[in-house]
Amino acid sequence: MEMTPANRDKAIRTGQDDVLTEQVEAIYSQLPNLSLGNVLGTLILIAIYRDMVAPVSMWGWTLLNLSLVLLTYPVLVHRYRRRPVGQNPRRWLRAAVLMGTLRALVWGSIPLAFAVPGSLQYELVNYVFVLVGVGMALLHSAPHRLLFFGSVPAMLMPVTILFVLQGSELTLTLAVGNLFYWGLLHRMFGRLHAMLLQNIRLKHRSSALATQLEVQKNAAEEADAAKSRFLATASHDLRQPLQAQILFTEELAARVQDGPAREVLERLQRSVSEMRTMFDELLDISRLEARSLQPKPRRLAIQKLIDGMTSELEALAQEKHIDMRVVRSSACVRSDPALLTRILRNLLSNAVQHTASGRVLVGCRRRGPWLRLEVHDTGPGIPAAEQSRIFGEFYRLDAGGGGHRGLGLGLAIVQRLCPLLGCHLELSSRPGRGSCFCLLIPRARCPSPVERRQQRRAPGDDLAGRRLLLIDDDPEILRALAGTLDAWSCDVATADSLEQALARLETSWTPELVIADYHLGGGETGTEAIRALRERLQVALPAVLLTADAGARAQREALALDVELLHKPVAPARLRALLAYILSPHYRPPARRSVNPG
Repeated sequence: MEMTPANRDKAIRTGQDDVLTEQVEAIYSQLPNLSLGNVLGTLILIAIYRDMVAPVSMWGWTLLNLSLVLLTYPVLVHRYRRRPVGQNPRRWLRAAVLMGTLRALVWGSIPLAFAVPGSLQYELVNYVFVLVGVGMALLHSAPHRLLFFGSVPAMLMPVTILFVLQGSELTLTLAVGNLFYWGLLHRMFGRLHAMLLQNIRLKHRSSALATQLEVQKNAAEEADAAKSRFLATASHDLRQPLQAQILFTEELAARVQDGPAREVLERLQRSVSEMRTMFDELLDISRLEARSLQPKPRRLAIQKLIDGMTSELEALAQEKHIDMRVVRSSACVRSDPALLTRILRNLLSNAVQHTASGRVLVGCRRRGPWLRLEVHDTGPGIPAAEQSRIFGEFYRLDAGGGGHRGLGLGLAIVQRLCPLLGCHLELSSRPGRGSCFCLLIPRARCPSPVERRQQRRAPGDDLAGRRLLLIDDDPEILRALAGTLDAWSCDVATADSLEQALARLETSWTPELVIADYHLGGGETGTEAIRALRERLQVALPAVLLTADAGARAQREALALDVELLHKPVAPARLRALLAYILSPHYRPPARRSVNPG
């Protein structure tokens, strides 16, 4: 927006007033010390001349001088400090100049009031007192020219006139010396005034820059918050139909076993999987920006995580004729399994997607308190100029392997998750030769054979006949999830509200586990439904809470209820494994798992 001449003049006047206000503030801040020095000098003069000059002259000058001191401080200074904010500073400048001129004239008249006839010694003492006053006036008047020209000449003028009237060679020399001294003082004042004025202007310029930076910082934070709100809202609204799509394709896969339709179905499943990966990345980045991720570290066998990730990517690697090799490790680490899995999935999927041919190698090395997990690939490599940029949000390199390009959030998520887990990420790459991502993970003591036997779960995850209650106000999600559970031979009951869920309990049918969506109709939440069902049945009914929100509220409420939390969209295999674990005799609720040793 272009500034008009009127606005430009107003801005200039405002800037000038701000500088003048600082000058006046500097003047008034010195008045207390100046007044104290004046009183001290007066007492010294009285002590020196109490028996040397006429009492009328001495006490008359003292009364006049101290009256001006009292008018200046505390009266004038006190009124200045109680002035209304934004009052015109010129008024206070005029008052300071007037009082400064009067005080200078009185102080400059010391040689007249304390004159000792025929005594050169006392004349020089009086002259010294005047020069000391001139030095103090010079420092006090440095903020503004008007004060300098009103006080310093007024202080030197009486003694200079006295020297001229005396007419001796010495006094005339001193009078000429006063003129030269005035010139020197004027030069010194110019330098002091310029330095002080420059400091004041620099201060205001810095203040203006700081204000602009604060405005820009607030705007950037608001834009960042708006982006986070958009990501959270978009991920919530779009993940609902995606969850239904995943469940429907899973149910369709159980019915279509072979033929051309099976091939089409497999392509559809891959597309849905890629879409789910994109939404997972959006959810992860929004949760990281909202600082709602709370790691729950525990002891993990690293090979189990690696096996899970490589099995997920094995089909894609075979399709691209990539040799995926894994150097097995018996080491254990201490980390959050879900967040560490996300890091490994991003690193491995990047390696496979960006490798056109060759191999991907995954292995671990023990390095003191760390486990060094390395992911090598024979992809196109990353130029040195790009290596610091690939960790930025939505930054994508050319997919040299011809794979799915994604949103460009994977490595940004990895870099942000590493500090949360106490991990360190390193990258080495040579264009044309490939890349190696190295993840340093805190090591943990592996369980002994006795501990492994105690932690071993029952084989199989058969859910046949298990009674499950589904609560969701979205009919598509409810129908799709019920169909998936029916395919697993579960005994399923559905409800679209808390009232309907409680009505299910009026029959002889009692659920063994509840799956509830976090947001239900009418302002109800899944946590309220789970709590009400537990109160009705008087048992700690196991439950799974589903949510598409990126915030920390659902996570806090799930932890308070000691129930499992899953973010949509949920892969059917993951849901089945979790349900089997919850219904097994070896199930440990989240609160007990969070204090796992190791």
